[in-house]
Amino acid sequence: MKKGEQTRRHIISKSAELFNLQGYAGVSLNEITNATGFQKGGIYKHFVNKDEIAMEAFEYAAETVLRG
Repeated sequence: MKKGEQTRRHIISKSAELFNLQGYAGVSLNEITNATGFQKGGIYKHFVNKDEIAMEAFEYAAETVLRG
């Protein structure tokens, strides 16, 4: 897996945890940056906005549950 893909997956997995605990409205981009260790520019390099992160995080969480 390429470094960019690893970074993207890291952001998704950490964001999925946050969304699961706090809900979409309860998570700010600042919280995502704190959880991932990336600055906003690093996150926006991989995602257009918080909505895209949330959709990817939801898909990640659903796949994780289905794999059980």
